[in-house]
Amino acid sequence: MKTVEEIARETGISSAQGCAGLTREVSGVYCCDLLSMAMTHAPSGCAWVTVIAHLNTVAVAVLREVSCIVIAEGVAADEEIPQRAREQGVALLYSNQPAFETASAIAQALV
Repeated sequence: MKTVEEIARETGISSAQGCAGLTREVSGVYCCDLLSMAMTHAPSGCAWVTVIAHLNTVAVAVLREVSCIVIAEGVAADEEIPQRAREQGVALLYSNQPAFETASAIAQALV
């Protein structure tokens, strides 16, 4: 397994300023933009790729114990989202690539 920091470095995905949780291990990748679906299906330890930049995204990540949230498609998050992620110890990453390409890059980095 690789850490969030290693995944970010190998894929060129950037982390939020002052990002927490970079040393967490990533066991897989999960793509979903429906919070209720992620709340019941996101595996613990995964890198969760989504375009939903909302405070509830952080809450679901904490509930499911994901290793990091990757906001794809160049979607920007309000400052309160990275702040909440830091407070909760969840790594928050950003990708300008579409969700599929982002998830594929993460999956390749995990091989």
